[in-house]
Amino acid sequence: MSKSAPPELPPSRRRDARERALELLYEAEMKSMTIAELLPDLPMAPDAYAEAIVRGVDTHRDAHDAIIRSLLRIDWSFERLPVLDRLLLRMGCEELAHQPGTPAAVILDEIVELAKMFCAEDSSKFLNGVLAKAATGLRPLEKTRTKSRLKRPAPEPPPQPEQIDATP
Repeated sequence: MSKSAPPELPPSRRRDARERALELLYEAEMKSMTIAELLPDLPMAPDAYAEAIVRGVDTHRDAHDAIIRSLLRIDWSFERLPVLDRLLLRMGCEELAHQPGTPAAVILDEIVELAKMFCAEDSSKFLNGVLAKAATGLRPLEKTRTKSRLKRPAPEPPPQPEQIDATP
């Protein structure tokens, strides 16, 4: 594959490519293989976007892991993270760092959606928080608001009877 950016895909195809990238990264992790070792043995090559993500994660793994480690709480080790959480964090860092054509908010939202599909119940919130912090360092001029942070605030509760001033 060349070093050029992968072709722009419609959102639904990009989501499929991210899901395929996660599958490939998981397979390589479980087989203790590099992506370069895994890809030639596949019966069907992944599309260019998925391949760009997995090759990027493989190439920049140490840099991404350093970013992730720096953002974890002091009492939480990187090794303690579930495999899929680690892989999704690496994917998010890869796209934030090396896919400037994709908005940070889209990347975070897509990673959160993959976490909801494949990870533990609270993983999506955790990944969103870590990647939002990573985005502020990797893309300091870009807003990273995701759908989950765009919710309207809860309405104020109605006043209790003792709070109502009944004087005319």
